[in-house]
Amino acid sequence: MVDPALDSRVACAGDQENQVTVEAGARAGGARRREDVEDVVQETWADVFATWEENEPIWLDDPMQFRRRLFTIARNTSIDRLRRRYRRREQPEAEERETAEPDPSFLAMLKQFRRQYLVCLDDLGSEERDVWIAWFHCGYDHGEISIRLKISVENSRKRKSRAECNLIQCMMHKLGGSR
Repeated sequence: MVDPALDSRVACAGDQENQVTVEAGARAGGARRREDVEDVVQETWADVFATWEENEPIWLDDPMQFRRRLFTIARNTSIDRLRRRYRRREQPEAEERETAEPDPSFLAMLKQFRRQYLVCLDDLGSEERDVWIAWFHCGYDHGEISIRLKISVENSRKRKSRAECNLIQCMMHKLGGSR
């Protein structure tokens, strides 16, 4: 006899929209190479399945909440992997470095920008966010997005345009610029 909890886990992991969500979360967290994205996807599903018993009723009742949680877990997993990789990497000696050290104030600005971008991305409506992530982070064209999200190509374009405008406004507001 098959365990019913196992059936629901397999169904969620096999859902195409859930897979796209996990991959988008991995890319949003900084994974760029296909192998890195695949590793993050595996780690994300392992994390989800580890807490499945306590969260299953919540996740199955609200698929959008489940996808938001998947995206967040994948993004955080990807960021953690990048941090671990950076810590393990050996730093070359100062005399062997061919490039100058980046300006610390510039690095601080980039960190702040990335942090604010992720906040603004989370503030988007789910429809706009899904299209933006698929277009900007995953590199899908509007034809692919329309098929994956089951919307028209024109609707995909409109949502992407709204997401872009809202992200720009949010970033300018968060970073202290004018609207």
